[in-house]
Amino acid sequence: MAHPRYMTVDGRPLFILYRASLIPDTKNTLVRWRKKWTAILGNEPLIFMVQSYNDRDPLSYGCDGALEFPPHKVSKDIKRRNKEHEIFDPNFNGQIRAYKDVVAKSLTEAAPNYPLIKTVSPSWDNDARREGSGVTFQGSTPAAYGQWLSGAIDFARENPVGSEPLVFINAWNEWAEAAYLEPDVHYGHAYLNTTYRVLTDPANAYNNSAKAELLLVGHDAHANGAQMLLLALATHFVNDLGMRVSILLKSGGALLEDYRDIAPTTLLEDIAPDRLTHWCSNTGANRAIFNTSVTGDIMWAAKDAGIQCLSLVHELPELINEYGLRPHISAIAKQADHIVFPSTHVKTGFQSFQATTRRNTSLYPQGLYKSIVMNASDRQAVREQLGLETTDSLILNVGYADRRKGFDTFVESALRNHKQNPHLHYCWVGKRSKEMSRWLKTHVGRKLKNRLHLIDFTPNISQWYAASDCLYLSSREDPFPSVALEAMSLGIPVVVHQGATG
Repeated sequence: MAHPRYMTVDGRPLFILYRASLIPDTKNTLVRWRKKWTAILGNEPLIFMVQSYNDRDPLSYGCDGALEFPPHKVSKDIKRRNKEHEIFDPNFNGQIRAYKDVVAKSLTEAAPNYPLIKTVSPSWDNDARREGSGVTFQGSTPAAYGQWLSGAIDFARENPVGSEPLVFINAWNEWAEAAYLEPDVHYGHAYLNTTYRVLTDPANAYNNSAKAELLLVGHDAHANGAQMLLLALATHFVNDLGMRVSILLKSGGALLEDYRDIAPTTLLEDIAPDRLTHWCSNTGANRAIFNTSVTGDIMWAAKDAGIQCLSLVHELPELINEYGLRPHISAIAKQADHIVFPSTHVKTGFQSFQATTRRNTSLYPQGLYKSIVMNASDRQAVREQLGLETTDSLILNVGYADRRKGFDTFVESALRNHKQNPHLHYCWVGKRSKEMSRWLKTHVGRKLKNRLHLIDFTPNISQWYAASDCLYLSSREDPFPSVALEAMSLGIPVVVHQGATG
């Protein structure tokens, strides 16, 4: 530590512990070390702990700060991608994670309450020394590495250690773990050149094609209509148009992994509130689509990042009031560069909250985004599954079975009609709210046995349309439901309530 070339921070030697938890009585041991070193050096070193295995909080060990080791810290809990790859070794039980997922998680984590030095791995694959049970970051490229390094530098500038912004790279020549900057046969000097460009000109260092062209913002990843619409948009932009997309969701849900399979997807909870604008800017996108009014409260961050924002408004007044979305409506009216409504009905409801829409507005129903086809064999199979005769008619509804969607109205229709017409069957496809489940048990019981068919959510909806003879949209309030468009596309009659939908 006394050597003139030893690394110092603000003049203090930097000492790093790899496994702080393995040192007996760590806190008191470090007190003794500090005292001894200070007596010899005349200067107290900084002691930083590596965040490896389950060691996370340096303060609990008496350290001054922490240093990341990405394979243990950053990649923890990231989805495994083993099923996406062909595995040649039948005994392989290692873990394959996408490099892009690791980068996304690293760059969206909030700064902790202690000094942290971020670490970037050019790549990682330690299967060479853990044969068949290693951890692999699959998909590293010089551009992706450059994006990670550039983001880590941004973090270091905003969160310096003392007066110094520090970033570590793992590693120079760790060939047995595929973590190296040394030139290789495949990429040559590309990773070194990227490092040089990032360090000398971080703003324009790496291939900007790695940046997103478009940011998509949604309220959650539950398997409901608006969320499936946003997923369909993301899929279209990426797979059909070849666009680079980043996705931000306010919370997770059953569709989260489907979103992540399409494009880098970040949850709002993983971004510190004071870094949201920075995160938006770091995506590289210059345009954003905010799906549903629920996302209106975070549009400010994209606007502050200089991003043009388009808002897709789905909600009608009852839902806006129920979920307390008036402030979101106001934010959209003031901040959105363009607002798209699915119908005049929805636009009128939006304006009823004194939300001025002086900015550009359009009326576009969302259109069909699923491949819905009429298949005779599907029709026969479903009707046999439900026990229907050839003379029976099937009334269908699809969606989240709650009060707003009129699940109770749908069931009451079945109660009224099944005695008059014993050939009528009713079928609802979709998850059911707890409120409606209780209502069904209390008010209906077994009165509709073998006449009311309740099917859980399924992505394979074509067969249910094929089996039906009519779609009864029992909603009390619905903007312009995809299910109505899907049914009409197959020539299936649709019944709706006046004033309930666009």
